[in-house]
Amino acid sequence: MNRKRILYYVLAFFVFLFLNGLIRRHSPYEEWKDGNLLVNSVIALFFTIIVVLIDNGVRYWKRRHKNA
Repeated sequence: MNRKRILYYVLAFFVFLFLNGLIRRHSPYEEWKDGNLLVNSVIALFFTIIVVLIDNGVRYWKRRHKNA
């Protein structure tokens, strides 16, 4: 993997972390309003892993169909 892709994934993690915190802070449900960094980080990591898997799948598909 090159540095540009890793930087893209790190940026995606921080965007998901920020959005998760923002959504939880403005949620109408009281049980969601906790500011637990560990919980927010795990949720952001989960979404980042999904982005990584989708990105790798798309790159694999493009590479495979380009050579066919």
